[in-house]
Amino acid sequence: MKSIVCENIIQNIGNLFTCSIVNGFVRIRTPFILSDGSVIDIFIKEQSKEYILTDLGETLGWLNLQTILQEMPRKQKNDIKKILTSFNVEHSHEMFIIRVQKNVSENELSSYIFQLVQAIIKVAETSSFYKNDKLPNRILEDVSILLRERKIDFETNKKIRGNSGRVRTIDFYFSNSKSVLINILSANYLREANRRSDYVFSTWFDLSYRKTENSKFISLIDDNEKIWSSDNINLLNQVSNVVFWSEKSKFQSVLQ
Repeated sequence: MKSIVCENIIQNIGNLFTCSIVNGFVRIRTPFILSDGSVIDIFIKEQSKEYILTDLGETLGWLNLQTILQEMPRKQKNDIKKILTSFNVEHSHEMFIIRVQKNVSENELSSYIFQLVQAIIKVAETSSFYKNDKLPNRILEDVSILLRERKIDFETNKKIRGNSGRVRTIDFYFSNSKSVLINILSANYLREANRRSDYVFSTWFDLSYRKTENSKFISLIDDNEKIWSSDNINLLNQVSNVVFWSEKSKFQSVLQ
């Protein structure tokens, strides 16, 4: 199947698209990105009579990372439902799906790929209308003040491309004897704490190539809320220096 789908992509969409086999799916890496630089991937599964085109739940997973709310607002859910209906996209088990008969032409298959990509982009855009700050402004301001007091010239929201090709956003970045990258983990709910931990872990893992460039990764946990589990901490310890905001002296020492 891979060769057929890939040939269709090259011939009908263009070589900006690439494809590979991932867990029995053909993954189509598109040139389209979301607001944080995340690349949109489409996955195709061959069935006996049809192809299943899906995002494998990546879009809603991405949306969940854009908010600290425990649940998506009802109006946003309704807007997403309308978008999916307008693009004839099925929503099942958190995944967006388009089912395509196997006797479709090459041009039709390509058009269905674009159709799903457009739906994903429109759904992702709803985050801007219902956006809450992913991190409470308080700790961001406090960290900024501390760095300025230490006369550290830092950047915020630094964009760095990872091994995956995705652009990762770092909360604070500066260089002295080595590059220091800081991501803040702050949440009001356990569910968001788990999501934030997973997201920061994936960021550090994706940027692991920088470890050879004398870089230091710091996961700074806002422990005012006692919602950070040992699993969260152990996960982050594998790829970064974990420091609690209540231990400001330790945080300042790891900045060296």
